[in-house]
Amino acid sequence: MLKFVLHLLILTAFLFFGNFSFAQKSISGTIISDGGPVPFAVLELSASSGSRQALADDKGSFRFNDLTDSSCILTVMSVGFAIYKETVYAGSVLVIHLKSEEIKEVVVYASRIGKREEEVVSVSVLTEKELQRQSTINNNLNDILSKTTPGIAQSTESSSNYGQGIRGRDMLVMLDGVPQSTPIRSASRELKSLDISSIGEVEIVRSATAVYGHGATGGVINFTSKSPKFKNDTVCFTTSVSGNSSFVFNNDAIQKKDPLGGRIFQQIIGRAGRFNFLANGAYEHIGKYYDAQGDLIPVDPLGQGGAANTNNLSLLGKVGYEINNKAGIELKGMYFNSIQKPGFISMGGEYRVQKAGTQFGNVYDDQLGTATKNLSFTLRYYNEEIFSSTSFKVLAYLQNNFARFPYEHSSTYFPPLDSVRRSAQSYISSDKMGIRMDFKTELPKLVRSSLTYGVDLVEDNTFQKLTDGRIWVPGIRQYNLAPFLQAKIVPVKKLVLRAGLRNETVILKVNDYKQLRSGEMVQGGTLTYNKWLFNAGVRYNLHKLFSPYISYGQGFATTEVGRELRGTAAKAVTDLKPKPQVVNNYEFGWDMGHADLTVQTAVFYNTSQYGVTIFGTSFDVQRAPERIYGVESVVDYSLKRWHINASVSYAEGKSDPDGDGRITDYLLGSRIAPLKLTGSVFCKVTKKMDVGLQGLYSGNRNRFEGQPGGFGTGKVTDYYLVDLMVNYAIWKGTFSIGINNLFNKLYFPPISQWAGSGSTYVIGRGRTINFTYTINY
Repeated sequence: MLKFVLHLLILTAFLFFGNFSFAQKSISGTIISDGGPVPFAVLELSASSGSRQALADDKGSFRFNDLTDSSCILTVMSVGFAIYKETVYAGSVLVIHLKSEEIKEVVVYASRIGKREEEVVSVSVLTEKELQRQSTINNNLNDILSKTTPGIAQSTESSSNYGQGIRGRDMLVMLDGVPQSTPIRSASRELKSLDISSIGEVEIVRSATAVYGHGATGGVINFTSKSPKFKNDTVCFTTSVSGNSSFVFNNDAIQKKDPLGGRIFQQIIGRAGRFNFLANGAYEHIGKYYDAQGDLIPVDPLGQGGAANTNNLSLLGKVGYEINNKAGIELKGMYFNSIQKPGFISMGGEYRVQKAGTQFGNVYDDQLGTATKNLSFTLRYYNEEIFSSTSFKVLAYLQNNFARFPYEHSSTYFPPLDSVRRSAQSYISSDKMGIRMDFKTELPKLVRSSLTYGVDLVEDNTFQKLTDGRIWVPGIRQYNLAPFLQAKIVPVKKLVLRAGLRNETVILKVNDYKQLRSGEMVQGGTLTYNKWLFNAGVRYNLHKLFSPYISYGQGFATTEVGRELRGTAAKAVTDLKPKPQVVNNYEFGWDMGHADLTVQTAVFYNTSQYGVTIFGTSFDVQRAPERIYGVESVVDYSLKRWHINASVSYAEGKSDPDGDGRITDYLLGSRIAPLKLTGSVFCKVTKKMDVGLQGLYSGNRNRFEGQPGGFGTGKVTDYYLVDLMVNYAIWKGTFSIGINNLFNKLYFPPISQWAGSGSTYVIGRGRTINFTYTINY
């Protein structure tokens, strides 16, 4: 018996000390947040013997074994959370609590826009986490920006963003600082030329500003592409598969022809030595759209190209090299291709009486589907200290944008090609090459003060042709040179002064060409523009409860010269002399914050002596003095498991089209959106599941009652939409369900109403459901 007890004691001691020794050689734990475990966080353990990385599992658990050092530095990184770093010791069992990362630093290419508490313009940010959440419902960027960002007009629910500007004016859309817009002849496909799978963050400047040119009269939307963020050698993969369908039971819509859509996404991201890399691709088929009554929605609802019945391919590749800890280079290539399948004919309705419909139709021999293509290459170099107290960034790029418009079998707008064929189908092509250079010099004698300066150079060659070879808009080559200087001065602790200037020099060259419709020859020539633009503002961070600012900024655009040239009666380009548009924006805003509650409000008023409005059945350009005014406000509140957000956007505008000096005529619906309210509530129900509801209310606008009807003058009536999002962590990934238009509301988008036409009187999309499973490994 004594021998048995002795053996038991020896065995117990062996197990105890053996386990103790093993534990001393490992570090394990769980990563959590206020909402529960944080799955798939990236961990880095650094010690004198070297570094290693690990990936937490779907429950936030991790473990490092076989350690040789007694103490290490542990770093934890996860999207949407602040970076966690502390010294840990071998044998530790940790519970690491990550804090949600508040987006205070807003950086639109090369830091031209800075921290929120130091900025004097209205800025919104959509993080990668928020974009992923929205993609559970819909991948259409038109819809996502409309439902999440104040100041942006309601979605067109198509591939076109025509009429969906910022504060009633045009927006400049960029990807990593590269313009996606084609201001010489706008295709209004900027938001369709990118795929959400390529985007890591979106920054929206809701104001005309001299910080940027190239048509930014209403504001700037800058998409930042996804990037590797690892500091040590590692490779991570992400796979996502989704399927969606009409979820309307009326008229058996769920069983009708081709309501199904699907998407597959694959990404590899990592680091090897000084190199970092990213490659991803997405292929998507979008099925046909059905309305709340179970009827097929026209695949091309507005005559500008639809989002339904399309096949989309997106590819993104990046390779970066760190020259040292302060400098590096990056090469990026991106390709996007969206093609709509023809074979369905839109049947015009009767305005405000009968919605437009669709029937199966013929595919003609010369008919091509509407399409949007975008190919770009960029080379970026950065140096955080190129010389004393000065950083430097330069970006060189090449890009081609292509947009093909709908087929018209019996066009009365264009002269017939020959005695047999009257068909017509046009496309716009734009080739750009450019350089953006930015220097930023810190002023050592003034804390938090700096000068940002540089130059933007762009060459843009744009034309519009018919697919049969005829020229509609001649090739226009634009050269744009724009040096700029921006200053941020903080003379005392709470006072921030900002001021800057930019010189826009634009040269437009046009060769001789023949008018497509009239057959008249027009002599080519050169048009030159030069304009100094200014901006200035002051913010006083009085208290968290009240931090006001006031600002003035100018935006500049040469307008759509291509649209004016294609229908001009002038004999020479130099006789036309289209005047540029200069917008003066005045803004007063304030931020309020207390604990987890923030409120941001802005009141704005902007003017333009030569505003641009498209009107009439021939879509001619009207130039007239304009005034636009409005208010925007955003409320954001977080409480433990809950996150609540709400916003309001209101704008109104008038013009003086007859030049009598009285600005009394309301701007068309294509310029001014009705009142917009948005709201969302998200709750972390359990450690594995979160549920969210978001809503949009679009108000009434009826400014043209009793006047002759026409494009842009239709009465707009209100509606509301509610969406549902559910995410559940399962196995090594997340399963998501998104329901768009949860209550299957019957409504007409504003563009279907203000267009004032039976052919575009198209009803909105009914209830749809989307299933997605995403895994990181």
